[in-house]
Amino acid sequence: SFNVTVFKAVETELVLKDGKQTIYVNSGSVTITYGTNVTIQCNVNGGRMPSKVVMKIKNRLFSYIRNEKSSNLACVGSHELVCQHILTPGYLDDGIYSCQGENFVRNEKKTQQKSAVVTIVRKTEIDLLDAKNNKT
Repeated sequence: SFNVTVFKAVETELVLKDGKQTIYVNSGSVTITYGTNVTIQCNVNGGRMPSKVVMKIKNRLFSYIRNEKSSNLACVGSHELVCQHILTPGYLDDGIYSCQGENFVRNEKKTQQKSAVVTIVRKTEIDLLDAKNNKT
């Protein structure tokens, strides 16, 4: 009899934090608020330490490669990496946002990607009391 250990190759999660709202994205479309700081977060884990994380915000690429100083994506952790980028979205930031984790299992590259179509919206507030008082 012998024991077999099964390792997860790689699991990736895309999270958008817009003010007090946290959105866990598996696919589909989401909206985020124009002009406010939004944290785009990739959570990547696996049985072995993930070797690479690539975050794409529209046409901008950010990447983390384990043990490389040239990474332009801030990540913390070892077997569970949390990578974040803060964006203050403008109207031109609509598009596809994605996160891809990469790992090697028995010298074979494994990847998983999560993405969403992101629409930027402007927060609108209407003061009904003021509108009522200004009627002519």
